[in-house]
Formats: sequence, structure tokens, C-alpha cells
Amino acid sequence: MEAYITLLTNNNYASGALVLAHSLRTSQTTKQLAILITATVSRPIRDKLAAVFDSVIEIGEIDSYSTKNLALLGRPELGITLTKIHVFNQTQYSKVVFLDADTLVLRNIDDLFDTAANGSLDDEDRNKRFAASPDAGWPDCFNSGVFVCKPSFKDYTGLIQMASQQGTFDGGDQGLLNSYFSGWSRGEASNRLPFTYNTTPTASYSYAPAYQQYRDRLAVVHFIGNFKPWQWLRFADGAVFPRNTSSKDSIDLVQQWWNVFDNFVGGKV
Repeated sequence: MEAYITLLTNNNYASGALVLAHSLRTSQTTKQLAILITATVSRPIRDKLAAVFDSVIEIGEIDSYSTKNLALLGRPELGITLTKIHVFNQTQYSKVVFLDADTLVLRNIDDLFDTAANGSLDDEDRNKRFAASPDAGWPDCFNSGVFVCKPSFKDYTGLIQMASQQGTFDGGDQGLLNSYFSGWSRGEASNRLPFTYNTTPTASYSYAPAYQQYRDRLAVVHFIGNFKPWQWLRFADGAVFPRNTSSKDSIDLVQQWWNVFDNFVGGKV
């Protein structure tokens, strides 16, 4: 059995998780939808999640407590993202596509289950059973907001051990995963996903010509940073209110997020 998995460690990202699930349903995926949650997620939110996800799985929190490295990243709240390690322990699934709760799926991406991370669980090269897209800020690293993996207890315990012994260079899950799957940048083509599977519009840099060229090929949008789509103000007609630091392409993508929210979630989450 194969599944899309996301993670919710608090109620604040609930709108994101619900929109993500509905965007996957709209893409007519044939795969299971699962969400990992921690004890801090409230009962009303759990009920909403259960209405759209096939499985709601409670797991324990893992925090890096890496104050120094998180300060360097400028995101002190991301220590809790090490909880994402639990994805690799979901061995009830033969293959997983993980998506952060602040992503939006724009088209069917079930092809990832056939074309990415096809290495054997018995292979000594762990990089062959993992695939991800390059990070916009440092393309020799992958962005861990979207990845494909074959869950295995071996990798789960390996990540736990690395986290406890070496820590994570950015204080969050991305630094740890890049250290563990350190051969990613030199790996096979099937383990390096195109940027269109994890497009990260940023306030500091936007390559507008590329967005115009490839916008019809976008598969997954990842709203990185500490300001999320559900925090944007909107006009009475539903159009998002532009922010001073926002590019035209990022405004367009946030509007698409809100369109899914209005059509399938609505109300007050």
C-alpha cells in the first residue's frame, strides 16, 4: 500500500493540512492519504482531518532544542519539525510521498510512486530509496518539504541516532535529512525531483521569466517562510490583498490556495 503523508504538530497549520488533502483529492489520486499528528492537536481539528484523510496517526513529538542553529536559520519554531522522522517508521506503507502541510498540489503526482526512490530496502546505499527536489536557497541541498521514500525501521533508527549524536546543522528536519541522505546531490536522476514538484516562491528572490515559462508544469507549490497563505488578508470578493514583499507569481499561487480553501474547507477552522 502506498500513501501521501503530511504532519500536523499544532492547530495553527490545520487549514494548510485540510487544503493539501483536498488538493490531492481533486487531483484524483488513487493513493491513500495519511496524516501524522501530535497530542497538541485538538479533538475538533482531529474530526475535520478524519473526514478527508484515510488515516490519522498520533505520534510523539521530537524537538531538536538546537537554539543556536535555529537562530542562524531565523526560525526558532522549527525545532519541532524533527517529528517528521516518524514518517520513516510508517512501514505499513511500501512507499510514501511526504508533503508539508503548507504545500498545495496543482495536478496529479501519482507518477512519483513509480518514477522516484526505487532503491531496495536492502541496499546499503540509503540514498537510492529517497528522492527530493533542490532547495531554492542552496540547490546542492534538497528541500525536505516534499520527498519520496520507502519507510524502513533501519532509516528511522538511523535518523534518531544521528539526531542524538550529531544534531542537525539548521536546527530542523531539513538539515538532519540532508546529512543522513548526504549522497542525494550526486545520486541518480530518479532521486532528484524537478523543482516543479516542490516550487518554493520566496520574498527575497523570484525568477519571473521561469515562472511564466513553466507555470503550466507546476505540480506542487510549497509556501515556505513564516507567513502562510491562511494569514493573508483578502478583499470582500475573495481576492488576496498584495503584500509589499510579494511577487506577482506568489500572489497568484496564494490565490490558488484560497480557491481550494473556499471550495472545500470554508468556515472557520
